Amino acid sequence: SSLTATPNSSPISTWGWKKNRSIC
Repeated sequence: SSLTATPNSSPISTWGWKKNRSIC
Protein backbone atom coordinates (compact mmCIF):
# COMPACT_ATOMS: atom_id res chain seq x y z
CA SER A 1 0.00 0.00 0.00
CA SER A 2 1.61 3.27 1.14
CA LEU A 3 4.73 1.34 2.13
CA THR A 4 5.62 1.16 -1.53
CA ALA A 5 5.61 4.94 -1.80
CA THR A 6 7.08 5.48 1.66
CA PRO A 7 10.85 6.09 1.71
CA ASN A 8 13.34 4.52 4.14
CA SER A 9 12.10 6.90 6.83
CA SER A 10 10.30 4.41 9.03
CA PRO A 11 11.69 1.08 10.29
CA ILE A 12 8.75 -0.82 8.80
CA SER A 13 9.07 0.84 5.40
CA THR A 14 12.72 -0.24 5.29
CA TRP A 15 11.62 -3.83 4.69
CA GLY A 16 8.00 -2.95 3.90
CA TRP A 17 8.54 -1.10 0.63
CA LYS A 18 11.43 -3.38 -0.33
CA LYS A 19 9.34 -6.49 0.23
CA ASN A 20 6.41 -4.88 -1.57
CA ARG A 21 8.63 -4.19 -4.58
CA SER A 22 9.86 -7.78 -4.60
CA ILE A 23 6.32 -9.12 -4.59
CA CYS A 24 5.29 -6.63 -7.25
